[in-house]
Amino acid sequence: MINRQMLSRLTFVFCLVFSLFLGVSGCSTQQVHVQKSDIAKSQPQPAPEVAPSQTKDEQQSVLYQEYITPDRLASAIDQFWHKFSGDGGTVVTSRLADDDNEKILWRYDQKLGAYVKSDIELERDIYSHTLSYDGSILAYNYREPKPSSSLVLLFTADGSKKMIELENVRTRELSMAFSRDGAYLAIGAFNRNRVKVFDVETLEKVGSLSTPRMDDVRLPGPYFSPDTKTVIVNEWRPSNDTSTNDISIGTIYSFPGLVRIRSYEEKGGLYGFSSEGDYLFFAPPRGTLSIIGTSSNKSLSVPEKLYAPVVAGPGNRLLKIWNNAFDEYLIHDEKVFHLQRKRFDERIPGLSAVYVETAKRWFGFGNKGEIVSMETASAELVQAAKAIAEGEGLIASGFKSSGIRKLKEGIAISPLYVRLYFNFYQNLKKEGLSHAELAELLLFHQRKLIDMDRTIIVFGIKGKDVPGGRMVEKLTNADGPAALAGLRAGDIIEAVDGIAITNGNELSLVLESKPVGSSFELTIRRQGQAHQVKISPAVSFADHLSLVRAARRFLEYGFLAFNSGYPDLTLAAAGKIRTLREEYPATLTDDGWENVMKGALALEAMVMAYQGEVDMAYEHLLEKGGLVHQGNTFAAYYILNYPDYWFPLFADPRRLAFLLDKKPEELTKPSTSRVAPQPYRDLTGRLVQPVSSPERLEQIPHTTPPPRQPVSEEQRPKGRVLD
Repeated sequence: MINRQMLSRLTFVFCLVFSLFLGVSGCSTQQVHVQKSDIAKSQPQPAPEVAPSQTKDEQQSVLYQEYITPDRLASAIDQFWHKFSGDGGTVVTSRLADDDNEKILWRYDQKLGAYVKSDIELERDIYSHTLSYDGSILAYNYREPKPSSSLVLLFTADGSKKMIELENVRTRELSMAFSRDGAYLAIGAFNRNRVKVFDVETLEKVGSLSTPRMDDVRLPGPYFSPDTKTVIVNEWRPSNDTSTNDISIGTIYSFPGLVRIRSYEEKGGLYGFSSEGDYLFFAPPRGTLSIIGTSSNKSLSVPEKLYAPVVAGPGNRLLKIWNNAFDEYLIHDEKVFHLQRKRFDERIPGLSAVYVETAKRWFGFGNKGEIVSMETASAELVQAAKAIAEGEGLIASGFKSSGIRKLKEGIAISPLYVRLYFNFYQNLKKEGLSHAELAELLLFHQRKLIDMDRTIIVFGIKGKDVPGGRMVEKLTNADGPAALAGLRAGDIIEAVDGIAITNGNELSLVLESKPVGSSFELTIRRQGQAHQVKISPAVSFADHLSLVRAARRFLEYGFLAFNSGYPDLTLAAAGKIRTLREEYPATLTDDGWENVMKGALALEAMVMAYQGEVDMAYEHLLEKGGLVHQGNTFAAYYILNYPDYWFPLFADPRRLAFLLDKKPEELTKPSTSRVAPQPYRDLTGRLVQPVSSPERLEQIPHTTPPPRQPVSEEQRPKGRVLD
């Protein structure tokens, strides 16, 4: 465990100072003794399980969440920012108003599961700077009062500091990069055309290279490959077309010889390497990231929404950063897979992120002091992503049966895989799957969703993240588990069964790991005092996401059934959606159930309209509040984006627009007004052939829930069983 006294005894490491010669000869060198740095190499340790009560020494540690307060941020001179070591264990942040240092150094404490403020005092005038991969070396450009000189300083582990004065270099802007092992440092300067590489131990220059001259807004941005066998430099060539951006040229040089190997031209700046070094990233000002394989020289097909900012992680993973979510991707066999998405409760301005190796998690930092985190995708999720991608590839190549088997394999591994979402099955139809084949997959998927053994615990609270845990803002259910356990508004949840939590995301992860029906103990802080509270949770259906997505699969099954000539199966699908509420009433709030029920209403209304009961159809929807709830529903999404499936509801665009909270001119007119009878699968999975359709729907009750079979057995058309 780390305390303030121990930190103060750690002395700053040796500072190597060397000179970047950018057009002027002559330099002076001096050696100065400084305190050793606590920027020490992180050693992997087991994942922490922090007890709810801290020792005196731990309490003396200044945690990031406690120090970065709104008051300090409000009086900061510049925008608050972060720079990370490659392993995520060390973070440098900008200066706050009441701090004497120009920059603040933070170290990730594995035992505390948090970043701790270092006592190291950094010079006031620090400009460009970088950390080695393991955080053991800090290099920065330090300008002394002499206006014509700059200094590059390095702090390493032997306790001395060396500096080289860069004479007649009047720029504060240097781009610097360490090799993965920290043995070498490459430096380039603003508006200069040379990059030099130095040996960190001996200070000797081991090589230099010339680049096309940078203009007044460019930096060469050198990068070392992870194996230190190559250096890549960002060069620029003006575009001949004034309407387009300058061309970025990523040139790879061998190391240590610094012999040019090859160049890649892209419309966007060089963004860096993948963690394994076998892919290059280029980030255009607008648009999708460019990813190029350094071995194959092949440009990869990249998902449309994968654009900067992104962060490289272990095993060729990428993290796309939004202001309210993380998206994790994997590069494998020169394909890019979307693995998972994590949404946050609120938007986080200026969100940046890093993968912390010792914690095995992504951490995100906002410019207002927010911290969020996300576990990397599990091995099972990666396996599911690969299987589904393989299945899609087989189907696209004409091997439908093999592709469907592979898709089922992936769905069975991870039914909640993020790609199995709104457009997944519609995209499979574009690849040539029939309605019957889609129905086979949809029924398989919804069964796996319902059969999931993972549970969530419905607390009955609304909370928000605060320093030290998750605060109860209010109780949403007076009879819920939280209220019955005695929780109150203002309580801060600090731990679950002794496992410390620092935010709502961590709380959810711990709760979801609990066995079905188990009770557990919360450590809460109330008015400064710690209390232990035993809570007996209400155990719900597998997961509220599982439930909602199962309803979506029934909705998709229903509108495909209608367009295959089976309005009775459409009504049966609506009944299945309603049945979910009967069987799992405690899983969702009333608001959540209202969203799900819109899908059943939409299917029922479509059949009514098709049978000539247009007024009844619109009244059926109006009576239940239309098709939109709290901004949108998945039923409204499908109607707006796939109007051909819902053509009967477009009989009166004016009334439909009202029910969708849209203007009539915002609706896309369906291109068809006919069903296409074809084989389909009933809810038992049997393949059937349509014979006839009912002339009209007998009756749709306006109460919730309705009978499961809206059409009597006598009136339901029979289909010929094909298998």
